[in-house]
Amino acid sequence: MTVQALYSVNPFQESREKEALEVLEWGIAKAHPRKLLIAYSGGKDGLCAAILAKKAGLIVGVCDESFYFTEQIKDIRATAELLNVDITYESHLDWDWLKKHSGIIFSHEAKHRNMFCQHRQRRTVERYALRHKFGGYITGRKRAGNSVKSPFYEARGLWMVHPMA
Repeated sequence: MTVQALYSVNPFQESREKEALEVLEWGIAKAHPRKLLIAYSGGKDGLCAAILAKKAGLIVGVCDESFYFTEQIKDIRATAELLNVDITYESHLDWDWLKKHSGIIFSHEAKHRNMFCQHRQRRTVERYALRHKFGGYITGRKRAGNSVKSPFYEARGLWMVHPMA
């Protein structure tokens, strides 16, 4: 999602936004007294999650930029700045990791795409959340196409909240 596109779309239907905010409020209550972290990717689903999070009073997030293109990084950061969310950018995967796992990058298999997402984004978010004492995190993941079993659940000591699931 580009910065320009952010101003040209309304990503939510009103009824769907209300449902998503209810899921998010439930997740906030479960994580209390700790806060939820925004798992920000800069993509369209991550952008929707960040918009929802901001409406619920959450403004802190983390983004793993491993293997992002230079222009993509600029756009992701500019979009986060326009949203006025406080995103920490990290990059944990390097070229040695890519050489060892080259088969998953351009695979059409869902298990490989999920593995890459697990290694890159989710691992970064979970480590950051635990290190900084967050109670969980909010994502833009959905049931269709993302293997999300429920809009919210607890795993590895963190609440995972998927308001668009």
